[in-house]
Amino acid sequence: MRIELPEDLTIARAEALRALLLEALERGEDLALGAGVVASADAAGLQVLCAAARSAAARGVRFGLDARSEALAAAVARSGLGRALEGSWLDVEDRDG
Repeated sequence: MRIELPEDLTIARAEALRALLLEALERGEDLALGAGVVASADAAGLQVLCAAARSAAARGVRFGLDARSEALAAAVARSGLGRALEGSWLDVEDRDG
């Protein structure tokens, strides 16, 4: 399942995103998250991504982020959560394979 992340990946959207990702994971669907339009991200939004990555790994489904924006990459670097999302960044050609 492909999901485009919102421009505002903050606490204001975290619960709705968490519910959407959890629903897909419970169905056993692989997840590819488009992160190209993310303009702002806070700890709550990043935590949802980290939790989804861990849940996907535990369920044996693929999880990936692609087309990451500079804002998301910077937020991940500032937060120190890069290790938690390590291996989640996809190259564009990896999306469908």
